[in-house]
Order: sequence, then structure tokens, then C-alpha cells
Amino acid sequence: MELHNDKNEVAEHLGFSEQKLNAMKKELYRKTGCISIDDLKLYKEVYLMSKKNQSRKLKET
Repeated sequence: MELHNDKNEVAEHLGFSEQKLNAMKKELYRKTGCISIDDLKLYKEVYLMSKKNQSRKLKET
């Protein structure tokens, strides 16, 4: 989503209406507690790092 400026183009690409895309975006922000796209990027990095660490711990045991 961040690569596209036109919400309608993104929604069309994903097969959603623009309203559905906006609702999904609001829900994502609500669930993550993020307030900006930069927050979401950081959240994603932290989430992926935690998943890698969990995977390593499982392999060690």
C-alpha cells in the first residue's frame, strides 16, 4: 500500500472497494496501536524479529 498514492488503484489491485480498503486499514491501525505508516513499518520489523527469535529458541531445544 505504501508504494501507491492512489487508494482506488490499490483497492482495485487487491479486489476490494476503496471503502473496504479504508476499513481494513483502520482495523490494522487499531489492532497494532500504530498511528502512522512509519509506525506500521517499525511494528512489522519488530514482529518479524520476534518470530525469528522464537524460531531459533525452538530449534535450540
